Amino acid sequence: MQITRHFDIKVGESLSIGNDVTVTLQKKSGQLARLTVDRPENMRVEVNRTGAAAQAAKGIAYRQQA
Repeated sequence: MQITRHFDIKVGESLSIGNDVTVTLQKKSGQLARLTVDRPENMRVEVNRTGAAAQAAKGIAYRQQA
């Protein structure tokens, strides 16, 4: 069984996941949020994007490379 929970956090606040993972909201601008994930080196972290978010991310990634 999977449990979903929503959290409202402000810039600079963090979420702890278990004993090893901390996610901190660094910056928020419109629909874009910059997160920092502190985790063990051997733990993999991925970003999954779908629909409009995937298209927007492609544009953002392109601008960052330029």
